[in-house]
Amino acid sequence: MSFFGKQAEPFLPDRDYLSATLPTTDLHVLMVLAREKGILRRFSTLPTVLTSKNGPDAIVVTRDEAVVAVQGSSTRKMKIGIGATIVASLVSALGGKAIGAHLATSRAKSIEFGYTDVTADRVDLGSLDLWLAASDFNPRSHSAADLLASENMFVIVGLLKAKGVTVTLLDEHDQSLGFDLPVIDDAVGAQVTASVSGQGNTTLTFSGTQPLAVAAKAAQVKFDADGGFWVNSHLQAKGEIRGLGGGGVTYLTAEHGGLTLS
Repeated sequence: MSFFGKQAEPFLPDRDYLSATLPTTDLHVLMVLAREKGILRRFSTLPTVLTSKNGPDAIVVTRDEAVVAVQGSSTRKMKIGIGATIVASLVSALGGKAIGAHLATSRAKSIEFGYTDVTADRVDLGSLDLWLAASDFNPRSHSAADLLASENMFVIVGLLKAKGVTVTLLDEHDQSLGFDLPVIDDAVGAQVTASVSGQGNTTLTFSGTQPLAVAAKAAQVKFDADGGFWVNSHLQAKGEIRGLGGGGVTYLTAEHGGLTLS
């Protein structure tokens, strides 16, 4: 599992979720993923690679369900240099500008960050099975046929989303430090909203126009010549979701689809 993926683990409400290598705004339910050596990469959408006599609206999707429980703490504490880099990446995924240097102040020794306003989208697997039963190959989608034949096609059936990222800076005594909101506002840009709360303005929250997809549940799409298509009710339990192809390690971002880190 990647570095960023490990940071997401404390926020996942159950083990069926696979973390996005870096949270992004462009993961959605019913997105098709291609599996390669335990890595799931974005490929297409289900109504694009398969044709059905039923419209995609026949698949029941429940959106923005409240997430009640999370594993462990809802925040993660780490050294300032590493933590500021992670938070800067999350703010960038929300559409903001680079702010790592503004968070790594001379007095701050560590940083806590977490997700706020977490909700989930969920696909009803029964309605998805019925849609698949009425489906057939898109004859022009040769790559999709290869993925199905090799049992490497998956579809997102659950999505964990966060509307914002909360940040607290701590000194050497683990005391919270205040933020200068005008400076942060100017640094982050107009696409992301920054707000402060708590006594002494010690909690900073970044919010974008779209929520971050933190993790997803992926179900395997299966087929045979006689039985047609169906979805495996046993969800993919291991791996993580990354961007498309290319060399090196590709981390998801909202704007460009991938940020390669060396």
